[in-house]
Amino acid sequence: MTTFQGNKQSGLITLPLEDLGLDPRQPYQSHDLLTDASYLWHGMRNYVELNPQAIPAPIFVIQRKVRVD
Repeated sequence: MTTFQGNKQSGLITLPLEDLGLDPRQPYQSHDLLTDASYLWHGMRNYVELNPQAIPAPIFVIQRKVRVD
């Protein structure tokens, strides 16, 4: 995904789950280190939104175990 002129963009990213040691049939957690937001993701393709006016880019840590708050 590429942002143009600082506009908000969204799309799907594809993660190589098996290369990351994740079972594609199990949910996993994506944690954004810059915003401290966490997302429950399923499967290889997941939605991401980039808003460079709010934050320059997400930096995700992918976690096998899902944290429940």
